[in-house]
Amino acid sequence: RPPRSTLFPYTTLFRSQQEFKADEKEKAYWVTAVAFAADGKTVAADYRNRLAIIWDIDTKKSTQTLKSPEIKGLGEFKSLLYVKDQIYVGTSKLIKVVKAKEKDKAKEKTKDKEKDKTKEKVKEQPIREGEIKVWDAKTGKPGKSLIGHTDNIESLAISKDGKFIASASKDATAKIWDLATGKDIQTIKGHTDDVTSVSFSPDGKRVVTTSTDKTRSEERRVGKECRSRGAPYH
Repeated sequence: RPPRSTLFPYTTLFRSQQEFKADEKEKAYWVTAVAFAADGKTVAADYRNRLAIIWDIDTKKSTQTLKSPEIKGLGEFKSLLYVKDQIYVGTSKLIKVVKAKEKDKAKEKTKDKEKDKTKEKVKEQPIREGEIKVWDAKTGKPGKSLIGHTDNIESLAISKDGKFIASASKDATAKIWDLATGKDIQTIKGHTDDVTSVSFSPDGKRVVTTSTDKTRSEERRVGKECRSRGAPYH
């Protein structure tokens, strides 16, 4: 059964919970990420059907459904940040499977003549790379996407001062984005496989990442290149 968004109050973690869900008649989808608003009054959630919904905690009703005009061309929503009145969603790479008939060099004999064999070859054609979609949480209007990764965006993090976003991607990199300009100001390299998560240090000067390359963490100074201080998994 696909999970729904569920809020567990910290002080009564196992004694009380609130559940946010759509109409029972509607199809349910996996929830991939959730985040609180700064005032704690609303919660945003990513859904596998490429929607983000903002829920009012008191009324348990949705106040905004966020979607993009080109939603059919987007990959799955993978990660989410709720920063002030902005929603940032990391999406996955969208692949189109293309079947093409190719002639085989081998020939087969028929009663009257020889003919080339044909076979179907499946190709994966990228339609969109991973990107960070942006919405205004109050109006639901989409903003300018943050584009730079070439594969799924697995994790997002916000600096304490709210000026920078860090993103971790399946393209083996992490990026630092300046929210004022919408540009990526640094690409962190060093991993050899998917970067699965990223986090800022409290002072915002360093980031730590994890990867499926059996490196537990890789620490970098934001704005400066430095040697990896990663450690292997145990």
